Amino acid sequence: MKRRDFYKGMIEIIQEGFDTLQKIDKAIAEAKAEISSGRYSQDVVNELREKINILSKQSDDAITATLKTLSKHIDVMRSSLEDEIAMRGSDIVADAELLKYNLGEKELVSIINRNENNPTMVQLVLLHAKERGIDLGVRFSGNEVELNALNSIEYAAQVTLRNYSQADIFEDLFGAGSEIEQLFNTIDPPPAVTLSYTDNVIANAVRLLSDNKCLNPDIQSEVIKEFENRPAVLSILRNAAVKGHNFDAVDVIDALIKNDSNSNEEE
Repeated sequence: MKRRDFYKGMIEIIQEGFDTLQKIDKAIAEAKAEISSGRYSQDVVNELREKINILSKQSDDAITATLKTLSKHIDVMRSSLEDEIAMRGSDIVADAELLKYNLGEKELVSIINRNENNPTMVQLVLLHAKERGIDLGVRFSGNEVELNALNSIEYAAQVTLRNYSQADIFEDLFGAGSEIEQLFNTIDPPPAVTLSYTDNVIANAVRLLSDNKCLNPDIQSEVIKEFENRPAVLSILRNAAVKGHNFDAVDVIDALIKNDSNSNEEE
């Protein structure tokens, strides 16, 4: 299922629920108005009150039915998102042969960089590193953001349905600019290679180097110093530094990586 198709279908399901609830509430309001009119005998009033009880039950049933339909819709989208990032033998490329050798952290990160649009290869390298006890500083998160969002949609829909007359609640949760709208009302990207960092320290260093142009050279050096014994993280930080035009950090990283390579050759 396409993301945009999911979003449109979800909105249609919720809107159909709104329409049903609106009809039921209208019938309840009419019955209450008849009771309040004072024109009917006690027997008729009792019948109208029973009718209201039945309609109220129908309202609860309508919400339950809408959420059940929505749940099935969500399950289809979840399967599609999981399938997008599934590992496939057909996507394994020649670089996989390199994993037979005792590659270092820097080389493993290089393979990831060369295959940044190939979910299978990225996951393969990360699994290989994990088996060897190597922390490359990143993990494969794939469609994690979208999948986590799916977990909250049913509850958000329940809140919206129970407050369907308050349009602002629907708009906040599902309308333009909402997290759900931004994630799913979009053209599907290619299979996602989304990486996240294994700890906040790395994530903060990446943000600092990539988002702030031309930092003070001393600051750049200080950021790198914390990771001087982690070649994989240095490779990640190098990419961030290039993006942020923090070339003093690039020079420091290159020197550290070169020294590490020379040390390995001497051993």
